[in-house]
Amino acid sequence: MPCHTRQQGRQEATGEKPAGKQGGNGKGKAKPKSSAASKHNKEQEKKAKELLCMLERSQQIVDRVVGEADRFPSEWTWCKPLLQEFRCKQEEFQKTLNPAGAEDLTEFINEFRLSIITPAALKDLKKNHKDNYFQLLSVFIDRCNSICEQMNHTASKIDNMAKAMMTASAGSVAGTPKPKKKTRKATGLVKQ
Repeated sequence: MPCHTRQQGRQEATGEKPAGKQGGNGKGKAKPKSSAASKHNKEQEKKAKELLCMLERSQQIVDRVVGEADRFPSEWTWCKPLLQEFRCKQEEFQKTLNPAGAEDLTEFINEFRLSIITPAALKDLKKNHKDNYFQLLSVFIDRCNSICEQMNHTASKIDNMAKAMMTASAGSVAGTPKPKKKTRKATGLVKQ
């Protein structure tokens, strides 16, 4: 008769599997998912995060320039056409998220934007959307990749021109010769 421990006896009585053998393959680990699919899903998630970062960076640049333009409107008139172009692209982005006759991604992307901050929130989002999660990311990338890159390009143009303007204005202030102090020469009023 083989020696049994209490735990083994309890497991046999309750029908539990011994610890370390719950994965079904005898090695204590669950079967791995297809590595190609898993790699593709990680790439999709990474690309979607990059697109959202690109959008956020673009928006921060534009907000900064708009703030400066509001403070000094006469000096920032050059940026009005570029800011209008950016606003048009923002509207196009919103339309791309919710095109007529297709699935609206706006709510999912807003949730995703908030979820990427913490791993726990991202895990909850994946759980809430289950099988649709990676499909929705893929649709987002397919629809919005181009417009996100266009918005980033426009924001980069605005940023580069703003930096050039700031450098030029700083250079003109620094390069302006300071008025020389007038020195009074002592006039020789000595009588001889």
